Amino acid sequence: MINELSLLLKKILNDAALPDPLKSADKDFVRPTDPYAPQQDTINLFLYDIRENVELRSNEQVVERKNGQSIVHPAPMRLSCYYLVTAWVPGLPSETTVMREHLMLTQTLRALARYPMIPETVLAGTGLAGQEPLLPMIAAQADGLKSSSEFWSSLGNKIRASLNVHVTISIPALDEQEGFLVKTKFTNVAPGAGLEGETLLAIGGSVLIAPGQGIGGALVEMIDAGLSATTDADGRFEFRRVPTGTHTFRVVAVGFLPKTQPVVVPGRPEDYEITLAPLP
Repeated sequence: MINELSLLLKKILNDAALPDPLKSADKDFVRPTDPYAPQQDTINLFLYDIRENVELRSNEQVVERKNGQSIVHPAPMRLSCYYLVTAWVPGLPSETTVMREHLMLTQTLRALARYPMIPETVLAGTGLAGQEPLLPMIAAQADGLKSSSEFWSSLGNKIRASLNVHVTISIPALDEQEGFLVKTKFTNVAPGAGLEGETLLAIGGSVLIAPGQGIGGALVEMIDAGLSATTDADGRFEFRRVPTGTHTFRVVAVGFLPKTQPVVVPGRPEDYEITLAPLP
């Protein structure tokens, strides 16, 4: 993912609509240690720091419904990537070369500043396409290097003008988790005078022919509770206001043998999954 971000920045700076000398300059990501001396105009983007953006940390999960199952997407890690951007012109230092470097830095800043939030139109065709949320980018921000002189000294090179670029990307921290798309929701009904309270639940399940293969249009009845529902195209059904206790499912679908199945509410997710056999 981080390498894809570097390639994305290169794509932005290689935009054919940008002016020269930036457009025709080389773009590289090597550490500019002495004797770094490019043989052509170069924009160097050195990735010098990577850290989690704790201010954007989220524990919220996203549940995707697919083929009668749920896919849980854990909240991604928000990773801040810091680049030091410098311009290099070959030849001995002179006013001409320095002014050209300053021009390249100006053009780079203007090119990056177009995207305070990198849009999907720019992400398209890259390894970061479809990132949610979109990538915030800050160019020439102040929270970069604490001491430029110490940084350049550690590289064994002379201090030079630079831009700090900060981009935040999303990286999945865990594998996606698949499970049954079922739910149990509790509702407590307040009692009236001299009466006991009642707990009602909303439950959801699936009617299947095989794991992951739902049966649409099946009639599901909870006989003793007087409830009925018809499954959707993925075989999912839902009952609301179900009393706790033992109940009986009866399921009928065209082309399949009917089935009666006991169920305890609340129960395990697999208790709300009903598999039918085709008619012989």
